[in-house]
Amino acid sequence: WPIEGEAAVLEFNDEGGVTNMIMMGGRFGKKVVTIKPFTWHTVVPLTPFVMLENKGHPEGYRPETDKVFAPWAPEEGIPEANEYFSKLRQQILEGIK
Repeated sequence: WPIEGEAAVLEFNDEGGVTNMIMMGGRFGKKVVTIKPFTWHTVVPLTPFVMLENKGHPEGYRPETDKVFAPWAPEEGIPEANEYFSKLRQQILEGIK
């Protein structure tokens, strides 16, 4: 849940289309978001953002399987990923003005 700031939580279908957007923190008021298992998702900070993430897994947290990226998503850490994320953030910001 958000400790400080505002963010959008996006859920995606298998083709990379946004299926749900949940605004949280600050002026949006939403403090807890539950993501269903096996749902492609990301958190897009809209302001400086600090959150606590609680992962429930019957076998406990396993770092080796914690991150699974969608086949359509750019690889983490490459310039295309930063561009994609910036584009998402800009679209969200334009939509809430």
